[in-house]
Amino acid sequence: MDAVQWYEDVITDLGGESQVSLAKRTMLERAAFVRAMLMHMEYLSQDGEKIDMKSYSNQTQVLLNVLKTVGMEKVLRDITPDLSRYIAEHEQANGQTVDVAPGRWKQEPPGWGHRAPIDTHDPVTENSDDPDET
Repeated sequence: MDAVQWYEDVITDLGGESQVSLAKRTMLERAAFVRAMLMHMEYLSQDGEKIDMKSYSNQTQVLLNVLKTVGMEKVLRDITPDLSRYIAEHEQANGQTVDVAPGRWKQEPPGWGHRAPIDTHDPVTENSDDPDET
């Protein structure tokens, strides 16, 4: 896997472009470069060349630190459509309107529109023994 594909896969794991800040994307670009350098060193080693293990170890630590900073856990994207979109799609597919609250009244029952008056008395000051507090 090349550096670009790795970068795109990590962005996807973190929830997609819209969920990853510019700062995190910048760090991930650096991480992709470091990962490519590590892979190159591994290739050279497998081909029989000596590699600088101190440099390899340092770059591995850099990669680990960057990944810890941006997060290494997959983030689930919310793909749930909003209710109005769901209803519209359902109506379009079935050719009929959807009752969003089946079984509920279309109007308030009689008497529900009236409100009780607000109680404005203050029980603390009305029951006080001190005449100056009322």
